[in-house]
Amino acid sequence: MELKGILKHFDTSFISKKTIITQLKREEDDSFYQVWRIDTDAGRYILKEAKAYESEVYHTILTRIGKNTPAIYQTAVIDEKTFLLMEYIQGEDLRKCSRHKLVLALDALISLQKETWESPVYAN
Repeated sequence: MELKGILKHFDTSFISKKTIITQLKREEDDSFYQVWRIDTDAGRYILKEAKAYESEVYHTILTRIGKNTPAIYQTAVIDEKTFLLMEYIQGEDLRKCSRHKLVLALDALISLQKETWESPVYAN
């Protein structure tokens, strides 16, 4: 789906003439993801095609935790595909990280799992 058609389903009042929209590429073959970084005067955003369950995970689990998770600003279902407009969080590409940073990322994921999946608060 073309970006213009996707954006019609979102409140894009934050986009101005100075806005730069960049479609992100896969490093391994230089093909495009259905993911765009939107740089505006007000801040940076990510617009991405997501699995249908991703929106639910963000809204029901990750937003409750509130730390180190991007805010979801808008969600749209277009032709049975889910798109999320979310906060852009600057970080390192884990495909290029050192062993030490990879261990830290895994420790963070383990901590997140313990806070959510293993917690009775988030069960069902």
